[in-house]
Amino acid sequence: METEVFLAYETARGNVFRLLSECYLMPSQQMLGNIHELAEMLKSVCPEVVPHIGQLKSVSRHGWDIEKINVDYARLFVGPYTLLAPPYGSVYLEGQRRVMGDTTLDVMQGYMEAGLSVSEDFRDAPDHISAELEFMYYLVHKEIEAVAGGAYMIAADYLEKQKCFLENHLGVWISRFSTRVMENAHTEFYRALGTVTAQFVRANQEEMLRISLRRIDELIS
Repeated sequence: METEVFLAYETARGNVFRLLSECYLMPSQQMLGNIHELAEMLKSVCPEVVPHIGQLKSVSRHGWDIEKINVDYARLFVGPYTLLAPPYGSVYLEGQRRVMGDTTLDVMQGYMEAGLSVSEDFRDAPDHISAELEFMYYLVHKEIEAVAGGAYMIAADYLEKQKCFLENHLGVWISRFSTRVMENAHTEFYRALGTVTAQFVRANQEEMLRISLRRIDELIS
């Protein structure tokens, strides 16, 4: 794999994390419009999820019902009553629906060690699904910067950080979270989004990161 092709692949992979992160924020027309960009990125790095993206695009062709999507977002992730799909890693990793537990602090430590802090504009817990997906985008972005600058050992370190974060945090709880989303969503948007998110994260764990690490090893040697 040529370096330029590899960088394009990693850029698409990182952008999928970024776009998925935005999909778990308060719905907006701009966010919904990003579905087409998300579909294009996924075609190049994770084609197995394209049929589910097709479901989202089908909904968009018939017009988004932003009010229904906002209501579903609140039901699933906000409340005010019992959350149907709590978007916090600690709920799944620590049980008893606990938020801001030890695993949350561990996530925050991981952010700081990677040179990243949670923005003051982000008013939720550090292990919110959107924050963890955004962190993966950040790690991929830093890896790409390192490769472009010829700092292949640094790039390898950022890839190892991605692998570690998936193995200890996001990859551990994403399936249970996505199942809750798929089982409880009233809109096709969130049902398909839950499926796409889980499959993409699993693909990174099972294959995509191995491809990236192998390419970095080739560059180092």
